[in-house]
Amino acid sequence: MSNALYSLLALCFTIYSAASAMARPPSGPSLEIDCHGFDASREPVELSAMRITRFLVLVTGSDFAVSVGIRHGDDADSLYSGLHPTWPEGLRFEAGEFDSVTTRFVVVPKLIDRLGMEFYQSTTQVLTLERLRSGKEAKGDNEVDFVAHVPADLQGRTIYVRAIADHPKWGTLLSKQVVRLSFIAPRDSTDVDLVRTSLIEFAQDAQKCQRAVEIADSLIALGYRDVRGLDDAQMCAQKIGQFDKSIAFLDLNFQANGRTSYISPPSRAYSEGEVAGYNRMRARLLELKARQEQE
Repeated sequence: MSNALYSLLALCFTIYSAASAMARPPSGPSLEIDCHGFDASREPVELSAMRITRFLVLVTGSDFAVSVGIRHGDDADSLYSGLHPTWPEGLRFEAGEFDSVTTRFVVVPKLIDRLGMEFYQSTTQVLTLERLRSGKEAKGDNEVDFVAHVPADLQGRTIYVRAIADHPKWGTLLSKQVVRLSFIAPRDSTDVDLVRTSLIEFAQDAQKCQRAVEIADSLIALGYRDVRGLDDAQMCAQKIGQFDKSIAFLDLNFQANGRTSYISPPSRAYSEGEVAGYNRMRARLLELKARQEQE
């Protein structure tokens, strides 16, 4: 191919690409919804692992979270950044079922109210705000979070949840995704622990540390020993200055599980590294307790 012909073809391609780009309408904002919870579908995952998905099987009595964000190109909307301190004005949720004939979403009146959804700022978002207020750089989440609860009378049902936002700039937006939630009764002790851990986890993530500690205390009396729940309770007790309680949670977790964090795999239980980590954490908590007593 001659250089002249090659240059002509390259010029034609450039013109075509530019024309195509001008012809394409700019992508509009999209409302996105997701759910976070302790899934009970019996997939091969560790008990304490929390899935993030648009489809969950939840045990009745569980807490779970719903996240919503608005994206426009590569940017996230500031009202839905996770750093906004309140429920975004104009945002609402609908819950319903799918019509098996028309395959359309059918809203069930007042069903969403039975989930008791509450806005909250997560631990990550609060830490991000603290960094920003102190003049440090930080990047916030591109979503806002809501905790919800599965009532016992929804056992055996599958429902769908979507979000609608009346936005001051873009008008009414409907979420592209629909969250599917199936609710089952506890089948065994594993399912019971999923419920219990969810109550501690989402209390901790919503900055309700005193509540997380109280829940953990009551569950321990019933024989609860899940590594993630005890880890969350230990961190919460430390955060609110209840160091004796924090040490008690730490000790119980290590005695029962050989680990001090759910992040460590079960294969490391009672290993040399876990023992060393436990001793360091306990010494640190004792140091904090002594400092508190001197103040």
